[in-house]
Amino acid sequence: MKYLIIASLFIATQSWAFAEADREMCVYVNYGDSREMVIPQDKIFMLSSGKLVPASRLMPGMLLVDPSGNPIPVNTVSPQECP
Repeated sequence: MKYLIIASLFIATQSWAFAEADREMCVYVNYGDSREMVIPQDKIFMLSSGKLVPASRLMPGMLLVDPSGNPIPVNTVSPQECP
């Protein structure tokens, strides 16, 4: 019985992945003092540590860097369809 449940979840996950591949996905990011943007998931950001990460890997609590080198906190991140 457990094997069937695992198999069903695997199939459902695979189907979802193929459905998502058909449309372009973006990432909604709320950062700093309630600023927000919707960007392609492969857009690269620099963290305050100097590490580069794609938008798809951003998480709340991470610190981005503005053009002056100041840290800007990431408040919310969620996937969504591109406009």
